[in-house]
Amino acid sequence: MSRRSLPVATKLVALAFILLSIGSARSADAGDVKPKPEQPTPKPELTPDQVVKVVMEAMQHNDDHDAGLQTVFRFASPANQQATGPFEHFAQMVKGPVYGPMLNCKSIEYGDVQKDAGQAEMEVTITTQEGGKFTYLFGLTKQGEGQYKDCWMTDAVIRTKPPVRPPPPPGPNPAPV
Repeated sequence: MSRRSLPVATKLVALAFILLSIGSARSADAGDVKPKPEQPTPKPELTPDQVVKVVMEAMQHNDDHDAGLQTVFRFASPANQQATGPFEHFAQMVKGPVYGPMLNCKSIEYGDVQKDAGQAEMEVTITTQEGGKFTYLFGLTKQGEGQYKDCWMTDAVIRTKPPVRPPPPPGPNPAPV
């Protein structure tokens, strides 16, 4: 994992939040997506790395009803939901070219969590079903008030490195001369 200082990562998270806010200033209520009893929800006992793993496993196992994306949206901080919601808009954004590779990915590699006071970051590299590799930086904050007080929640996810595409399939063997 890159060893950026947390303040730099915080600036990246803030920039991503601002960009998302400009493009989609819509209201979203955490109540937009009601969890089913078996779906995970934010809890104060979850650590930042546990939250990222819940979110990534939900992305990896998303279904036709977007149950995985509903989990991801529930773990988005209230500010993130405000910027990217309502849920239908959020789902459309996640299915786009930047975040789409995360959906139903083949494998996930987790970096170390970097934590400072109420902020954390964690790098994640996914491998798609086709063999492409994409790296993302998760920015999380510990919520200080409201129904999610003391819960770690996602503020931003930024693709940090250019994708590594799988090699092309081998072509036909040249005819002997």
